[in-house]
Amino acid sequence: MSELAYFPEPYPDEDYRNLVIRYCHKTSTPLVECMNKLFNVHTGSPNYFPYNLGFLAGKLPYDEGEFIDSIIEKNTFFPLFSLFIPSGLSEQMISDFYQVDANKDLAILSLRHNIGKEFKFCSRCITEDIKQGKEPYVHRIHQFNNLNICLFHKTKLIEKCPKCNVNLYEENNKNPRLSVSKCKNGHLVDYEECEGVEYANIKIKVLEDIQFLFENYSTLKVFPLYDYYKVYLVRKGYMEYSGKLNNKAFYKDFLKFYSEDYLIELGYNVKQLKNRLALRLFTKDKYSYDPILHILAINFLAGSIEKFFNDPLPNLHSNIPFGNGPWPCLNKVCEYFEEKVVKKCNKYITTNKNLFGNFHCLHCGFQYELKYDEDTPASKSRLYIKDFGSVWKRRLIELYSNGFSKIAIARELNVAKSTVESHLQKVTVGTIKEHDQIGENASRKIPSSLRKLSDEEYKKLKSTIKELCKNNTITRTRISEIVGPKKYRAMLQMDPEWMNEVLPKIKFNFTEKDWKDIDLTLAGEVERQAKELYESNPTRRITKYLILGRLHPSDKKRIIHHPVKLSESMKIINNYVECKEAYQIRIIPHTLKYMKTTGYNTDPERIFRFPTFKGCSDKVKQEIVNYINSCTE
Repeated sequence: MSELAYFPEPYPDEDYRNLVIRYCHKTSTPLVECMNKLFNVHTGSPNYFPYNLGFLAGKLPYDEGEFIDSIIEKNTFFPLFSLFIPSGLSEQMISDFYQVDANKDLAILSLRHNIGKEFKFCSRCITEDIKQGKEPYVHRIHQFNNLNICLFHKTKLIEKCPKCNVNLYEENNKNPRLSVSKCKNGHLVDYEECEGVEYANIKIKVLEDIQFLFENYSTLKVFPLYDYYKVYLVRKGYMEYSGKLNNKAFYKDFLKFYSEDYLIELGYNVKQLKNRLALRLFTKDKYSYDPILHILAINFLAGSIEKFFNDPLPNLHSNIPFGNGPWPCLNKVCEYFEEKVVKKCNKYITTNKNLFGNFHCLHCGFQYELKYDEDTPASKSRLYIKDFGSVWKRRLIELYSNGFSKIAIARELNVAKSTVESHLQKVTVGTIKEHDQIGENASRKIPSSLRKLSDEEYKKLKSTIKELCKNNTITRTRISEIVGPKKYRAMLQMDPEWMNEVLPKIKFNFTEKDWKDIDLTLAGEVERQAKELYESNPTRRITKYLILGRLHPSDKKRIIHHPVKLSESMKIINNYVECKEAYQIRIIPHTLKYMKTTGYNTDPERIFRFPTFKGCSDKVKQEIVNYINSCTE
């Protein structure tokens, strides 16, 4: 491998493609030959990223590793992309930078986001390059799509001569032309238009962040990006501890932070961003390869890219779930109610990744659970009672045995009436009798707010009802009439359990419907209504629901909800449903009459274009012609 007699020294932030073009100019070598000579590749122009740099380094008097690393860091776009691509792709790209086997798919070809196809320049940078004794050259920081402003001079970047509109850079296989101080027609490039103020500051901020990543490439190579993302996302509520992302919430807030107009100005399709934006940005090894989109996300999450990369990793677990204890007993009938006597919290995670804490009072047996929520204090969390405990259950039986109603018991135990009922069903009759300390004629202990009968009235009425119930043929309605409706309702309210026990059982005379008989009857009605509908010759097409609409509402509901059981009725409906072609033929006389009265031309071709007949079949067309002919005869 012969050494090169000359290779240009790279300028600060010079795009490596400009290096290749400068070499072509200095050596008067055609571009195709130049690419083959420098990189051993057969292509007409340098790619966005270099490859086979090892071939070039072997022809230069430099250390191969240092030369290639320097080119990658200072003259390519790789430092910007490296943080935001999967580690496997990053390693493959670095391998391609050094050496590429023949006929191998290049990893670098997957990264073309944000880099412009045409070289862009800043007129002031050109002037400064010339003053410093350099050739005007292509700066990396100027080559991003939709960031058409110079970071240092705030002037608008240009690709073409402002006067004659020819490209400042012209490429051909024989002699690429890069003369940006003047265009090929001799016009001086002194264009200094400033970018619009509305988006200039935000674009400058993005460019500053790009420059930060360029300058800090060597220190950010091993930065744990995904770990930092996770912490910020969890703290802001866009990710659960399990790693599940809330894309809808993230996108909504992201779009508030950056307006739609600004994102469009940067070349993004807002509708496409809405589709799984968070998943594409923050799922490990499945990143979006768009570095500018990542920069926008980092600024949104952390406030600035410097803060994100320079500050230590925030503490994700700043709050211990449920605290350090001890925790209170929440059993109202426990002697230690609301006192912190529970000394142990058993935590577990459900299949849905929710964290729960289980608390058990050893004094009363009361056991409850709380669901952990970082933003909700434990005192306001929803309470899940797993076991009321022995003390609570004994109190329940005691109140019930002493004659308290279920409502009064529920109020005393601080639970719902349904909870009292469900627990009483679990208690055996023997257990209740064991705690029953009142006789058959003892007064019920009813709260004063519910008492409507005196003790004497209650005893007398209870005896009367009991005597009446000995008659096996008597009904509840008859008992109510005998004792009086008001007193009957008062007894039901004061002692519902006893009343339901002694009163005659309510009989439900439910019989299974004879669907076959109903179907036959309904089928006849459906057919009658369908025939009447056709006889009325409606202008609308006769559909299933038009037929159903003529039935009684109850019959209509039956057919809609029980089509299988009412199969005969459904069969008749389907037989009478009018197809499109039959409808068009039936409606011909009405349509022609309408067209004549409204002044329409009734020529067949005009009728065929009428909305009702548009796209009709040949059969319908023939029927239209026949009807017109019959009318003229």
